[in-house]
Amino acid sequence: MAVVFLAGTEAGARFLLSFVHDDSPAVRKEQAAQAQAIVVLGGNRDRVHEAARLHSLTRLPILLAGKGTGDSPYEAESEKMAWMLRTQHGIEPRWVEKHSVNTHENAQESWCLLKAEGVQRIVLVTHAKHMARARYEFRWAGFTVVSDPIPDPSAPPPRPSDFVPGQAGWRSVVRALDEYRDLAFAVVEDLVTEPRCGTGAAP
Repeated sequence: MAVVFLAGTEAGARFLLSFVHDDSPAVRKEQAAQAQAIVVLGGNRDRVHEAARLHSLTRLPILLAGKGTGDSPYEAESEKMAWMLRTQHGIEPRWVEKHSVNTHENAQESWCLLKAEGVQRIVLVTHAKHMARARYEFRWAGFTVVSDPIPDPSAPPPRPSDFVPGQAGWRSVVRALDEYRDLAFAVVEDLVTEPRCGTGAAP
């Protein structure tokens, strides 16, 4: 019964995600002051707003990381984020990394950009359900990380239907297992590779 519960229900998906979900509160000024830069992973406007909040508290420089799948009319998600940071907050990012397409490459390319300027301690901004994997990757690359997870959208209170197996439940469980898969791949990949700078690592 436990396997059915985990494998096909919305409640099971929530249970699985709870082990990789980072519920830490937003970073405070005194915590951020320990860092030398703010690194924001591409993909969401909430992360841009959080970077702006941190910058207003600390004046730390901002690195926006990730090509991702692009964000029309921009070729890279980081370029769209840079536009938002400028137009909505009046802040100019110090670095815009436009080549990495996953979290592993985010970490490598960020290290290549920042190590030349002596930056090792960072505040890392991404969403709560991705933070465990992102933190692992950036530590592997060489950074000391202060985690600043963005809360995921609040789920409604559990309903009786959340405990009933169905297609929606299966899809939610698959999405949860994707995060476990990506974390496992990250651990294996990092065991057999060393951080190196790619051709895209340029200011």
